[in-house]
Amino acid sequence: MSKNENVKFTCRECGAHELGYQKYAKCINPVSLQENGHMEYGISVIDEDDYLCADNCFICLNCKSFVEHCGFRKETEQQLRDYLSMNSDVRKKEEMEHGEYIDGQIYAQEQKEEEQSNFEEEISAAEKLACTD
Repeated sequence: MSKNENVKFTCRECGAHELGYQKYAKCINPVSLQENGHMEYGISVIDEDDYLCADNCFICLNCKSFVEHCGFRKETEQQLRDYLSMNSDVRKKEEMEHGEYIDGQIYAQEQKEEEQSNFEEEISAAEKLACTD
């Protein structure tokens, strides 16, 4: 993809084309205590240099969903460009394979938890039997 080639963002969740970047910055509101006991909050002061590295990524401005592919959020401009320039068939195939992988992991975890529960029930039954002898 050339640098001059326009790429268009389309949200997978809602179909909108408005793109934004989300980061959590420190925000301070001055507060005045009023004589009547109420508090008056002033205009927010945002410190862009003091932010959390949590959920810093591109989002859909319409529905606020993360721009992500196969579970990885697009955090940098290069990641976004690479994502937007991907062949849509390849993107869909990778997402489908990722979904199948996640489903498999969930199923395996559920099986493991069921086996653990069955084992604990067997131990409990054996302990009860041992106490009655």
